[in-house]
Amino acid sequence: MTDRNELDISQTAERFDSGERMAVDKIEIGQWYWVKETVRFDSDNRKKGDTYEWFGCVMDIGSNYVEIQSPHSKNGHSSRRVHFDEFEDQLRYEPDANAVIDGKKAHYTHRIAVLNGEIQELTARLGVAPSKMVTDKLQEGTTALVAVSSQVDVSGYKLALIEAQKTTLPALFEEMKAAHVELARWLGAPMMAMQAAMKLSEGSHDIIKDRLYTLELYAGLTEEAIQVREGAPASKDEKLRVMQRRFYMDEECLVAYEAGGMDIRDIKQFDEWLSREENFKRILPFDRCVVAFRVRRDDKDRETATLMQAFVNVMLKDADKSTFLYVRNGEQIWRVNCAFDFGEKIIPDATEFDPSQPMMVKMFGSLRVDKIIPLSAWEDMRERSQAIQKQIEEQNVQKKLHPEKKDWPYLYDNYSDWREYGPFDPSNVHYDEALSEIGKRIKDYNRVAVIIQGLFDRSMVLHPHNPVKVHQPDSFAASIELIYDATTLTYGDKPDFEAYRKRLNRRMTDKSVVVGQDDFWQRAEAEKENKRQENDHRSSRLSHYTRFKPYGNPGPGLVAQMAEWKPRAGKAVFRWERKRQRDRYLGPVSCTITVPVEELLNVSAYKPGDFKQFFDDPRTRREYLRWAPLMLAAEDYHAGKRPLSSKDTSDFD
Repeated sequence: MTDRNELDISQTAERFDSGERMAVDKIEIGQWYWVKETVRFDSDNRKKGDTYEWFGCVMDIGSNYVEIQSPHSKNGHSSRRVHFDEFEDQLRYEPDANAVIDGKKAHYTHRIAVLNGEIQELTARLGVAPSKMVTDKLQEGTTALVAVSSQVDVSGYKLALIEAQKTTLPALFEEMKAAHVELARWLGAPMMAMQAAMKLSEGSHDIIKDRLYTLELYAGLTEEAIQVREGAPASKDEKLRVMQRRFYMDEECLVAYEAGGMDIRDIKQFDEWLSREENFKRILPFDRCVVAFRVRRDDKDRETATLMQAFVNVMLKDADKSTFLYVRNGEQIWRVNCAFDFGEKIIPDATEFDPSQPMMVKMFGSLRVDKIIPLSAWEDMRERSQAIQKQIEEQNVQKKLHPEKKDWPYLYDNYSDWREYGPFDPSNVHYDEALSEIGKRIKDYNRVAVIIQGLFDRSMVLHPHNPVKVHQPDSFAASIELIYDATTLTYGDKPDFEAYRKRLNRRMTDKSVVVGQDDFWQRAEAEKENKRQENDHRSSRLSHYTRFKPYGNPGPGLVAQMAEWKPRAGKAVFRWERKRQRDRYLGPVSCTITVPVEELLNVSAYKPGDFKQFFDDPRTRREYLRWAPLMLAAEDYHAGKRPLSSKDTSDFD
């Protein structure tokens, strides 16, 4: 069965063809067309290669396409973008659209009446016709008796009732429902032209909104400048260097690393850390420069014990995405809190908007740009994909020749989406979206310039300085320099923390000081506590702990010496004492836990400064939650800042 707004061309060409072909330059929003569609896959209704037409309204006109949509319903609608080059072949203008729509409405109105009549006739014949009258309700039992007594063949009447209940009536009701959906579709069709026209006016509203936002950025209405370090300013002739890449506070300073890293509440601690000379001269290396910071790259893992805590966590999660500008002016440091959300790069690469560079575009769905990449990168993806596909085909042949072999290497094509890209040129019906995306990026980058111009013009952040006009090339070149640090390459393989851990742990003995056991224990206690609350019918709330430390229980200690080492099993045993929950006069309770060596780090074999190899490489710095809690605890132990953990339960008095 075909969709109700589609027609087979062979049956309708003579009936509906008006003979008119509308020229591309005469297309208007709200016009109606018959859209030619070619079936791409076999189905129950059509075969591959069959053609049919569906009726739709012009909802959008782009620089190289027209978008047609069929009337909408809750079951969806058809939509098609037709390139201007295919306009005459794919679209047929309908001059009397109202007649077609009225015909559809009349058709489904009539169909509903016919179906309703069939239902009434069937129910009346079987003596089960529904009624809303009170007197009829009182006589339902009598009517049923009359219906049964009037039947010559009672068993046949029973079968007819069963068939009506299970087959005939459900089918009629389903068809009635579908007819109502289609009637609603065509009743709403005349409104489509008005909806399309309303979208045109939304563009003007967006332009006004955008200009107001730009004005707010320049005037500083959405920002606040706070001086976090005092000192002498840079000379007035010093250029402002704008660093390209966005930094992340939690990765740079490692504040609260043992608690999942810093969040928005630790901003003042970060300010204090950045104010130290060795830190700000590394991150802000020029006498006058600006760097963008976001609080966190990844979401922080927070406990959600109550509904209120869950609500607070959502707000904290959003706040962690806040972006700040840190400005160094000589020995001064300023934090500019700005409502504008900077991207991964606050200034574009020098080649990002090069019109001489051919580009490819990938869409997410039909309306949003997913990626825009250079043609050379796309060609590399295609070559890699084809090479992997060739390996897979060769492996499949070998699998058939050697069915006894089981350990075949797993091959996966990570570049198969090269087929989803199209050229970034007017031959692509999504050319306008790609242009719009490029325009949005340029606008965002320009907003950075607006903010900087505002800082020069109306604040003390960059004072003293010469007159600056960022929109004038000569003034820009004399006052501002762009530092392209986001594209700095890191050669070679990134440091492997797990390999480093294994190397240290191979030297582990029963005398070794280790770290990692306390986190393993807290995760195990969290599972026990979560299950306890689930099984406690008296508990009115459930917690979802990831780590839990029971009251009166010190645990195995953050940095501790193991009680027993099992080298063959690769496990370490830890023992300690906790307070009794009841009958405390009986003394403490002995506790023990066995920890796999994979969870530990041999602090005794750690050398001070080892963590720097992971901190200095930006690829592992962003993974700091994997190594920092272990390595920095070891670093503090060797520096005398963290002694061996005490097993004395008196700490909990």
